[in-house]
Amino acid sequence: MHTPSTAPRHSIYYEYKVYPYQHPPELDGRQQHQHPVVIVGAGPVGMVAALELAKFGVTCVLLESERQVSLGSRAICFTRRSMEILQQAGVDKPLTATGLPWRYGNSYYRGQRTFRLDMPYDADDRFGPMLNHQQQYLEQFLVEAIQKQPLIDFRWGHRVVEIVRNDAKSAALRVDTQDGPYEIQSDWVVAADGAGS
Repeated sequence: MHTPSTAPRHSIYYEYKVYPYQHPPELDGRQQHQHPVVIVGAGPVGMVAALELAKFGVTCVLLESERQVSLGSRAICFTRRSMEILQQAGVDKPLTATGLPWRYGNSYYRGQRTFRLDMPYDADDRFGPMLNHQQQYLEQFLVEAIQKQPLIDFRWGHRVVEIVRNDAKSAALRVDTQDGPYEIQSDWVVAADGAGS
């Protein structure tokens, strides 16, 4: 049985929250229908995909093996194009309100500047060239947006073990939880569970 940690992770700058586990209806035989989309992994890519699908009226199940946002910051700098995508997902305002925008970068060696990066910026640009922010905050803002979206079934603590069937019409995934394993059917699967998938 999959039992992710329920102790908040330690951080000197971010207060981790443990999100509630939901008992899957499939284990009780209450939900045997085929879902339109199942998304595996609730990092930035998985959550943005879920929000974009919901915008078009598509329901989805979002499965995350952990019960907290990312450990550490795998991303810390967001480009202008990333911010445009995050604007579509509805999380640009809290990011820009709390992040650090920048357009110049300097490299120094033994007290002497050896390189200067100057990224173009126009006053009419929606966003600056770069915005620094820790990934945990981005994920928190995405979680908060998802919590307002009834078309997304977000399941914390649900670890996908394998895809047991994948054909032209559908897929079936085996998922492990603290209550035991279950199988979920889907028309489409989005694998957003990272490079080590």
